[in-house]
Amino acid sequence: MCIAYQRDGGEHVLPSDNGVHKLSSGTKYQMIAWFQPSPPKQGTSDKISIEGGTDARNVEFSLKADGEKGTFRPRQTPVLFSVTERSPEVKFDFNSPKESGAFECWVE
Repeated sequence: MCIAYQRDGGEHVLPSDNGVHKLSSGTKYQMIAWFQPSPPKQGTSDKISIEGGTDARNVEFSLKADGEKGTFRPRQTPVLFSVTERSPEVKFDFNSPKESGAFECWVE
C-alpha cells in the first residue's frame, strides 16, 4: 500500500529525508492511497502480503482514513483492481490541524 499527500491545488508534498511529510497548519490537503506491485517513486509504502485465493484475478479492499486530529472525507472507500496492476487512487480530503506540532494519520 502506498501513501502520498498533496495540497488542495494538486502540488505533491514530498517527504523529508527521514520519511516525514511536513504540512502547513490549517491547510487543505489530500491523502492519497493506492496499491501497486513495486515501491512508488513518490510517497511512502508498506508491503502487503496476500495469502490464499492466489488464483483470483482481482482483489477488493475497503480503505478507511483516520488520524489523531482532523476529519477525513470520504471516511471509507472501496477499491477493486487486478492483482498485477496498480490500483486506482483513493483520495481523502482533510484539513491539517491549526496548531503546530506532529500528528499521525493513517489508512486501514
